[in-house]
Amino acid sequence: MKDLINRRDLLKLGGMGVAVFVSGTTLAAGRGRRKENESFYFVQLSDTHWGFNGPNINPDSQGTLKKAVAAVVRHASGGTNPIPASHENLIAGAKVYREMCSRCHGGSRESDTTYGRSFYPPAPQFPLTRTSYSDSEMFWIVKHGIRNTAMPAWGNLLSDEEIWQVVPLIRTFDSIPDS
Repeated sequence: MKDLINRRDLLKLGGMGVAVFVSGTTLAAGRGRRKENESFYFVQLSDTHWGFNGPNINPDSQGTLKKAVAAVVRHASGGTNPIPASHENLIAGAKVYREMCSRCHGGSRESDTTYGRSFYPPAPQFPLTRTSYSDSEMFWIVKHGIRNTAMPAWGNLLSDEEIWQVVPLIRTFDSIPDS
């Protein structure tokens, strides 16, 4: 019978559990010394959750996404896609997109992606709308994600080549037939 988890990983997991437990008990012990407003942490995802609206609760509620987009422009290399937009690369990009992206960003012009539209901010529906990001900016977003949104960093799961294969596919959605 194959082990589900090796011993080293089990010990690491146990160590993390102990660390979490100890940090929780340390925080609980220090509660008596806290100031009144230090116990509140802003965790809501929408600015209208339970009737709260913007600045009184989250001082930067309207500026977070704008800052994230500005960071993408600042950090993206500005280079061009090193992977040629060949038929084979578009097929490979379509496979990656279908597996990793379509659930949130839509699989076709007819697909209803309630899941992606429910995020704050909503995930762009690439089969329906074009993006204004350059190729290098799209690559950077997919690889590193966007903080405070539902866009995760895929750089640990996808190779650079796989990410670059998806970029021209997103550019050509309006000219390829639905599958």
